[in-house]
Amino acid sequence: MNIWDYLLIAALAAACFFAWRFVKKHGAGSCGGDCSACAFSAQCKKRPKGKNPGEK
Repeated sequence: MNIWDYLLIAALAAACFFAWRFVKKHGAGSCGGDCSACAFSAQCKKRPKGKNPGEK
């Protein structure tokens, strides 16, 4: 392996790190608005105020 291979691996590692950081900060964007069907509704920050998981 030469220097270009190491630079390419380093660039890919940096891109993966920044992508992971973006997803952790902004979420995956998969919210469809149906909190009752969401597996992550207990930890959701986008849930409307006053609605608890399981509330109808």
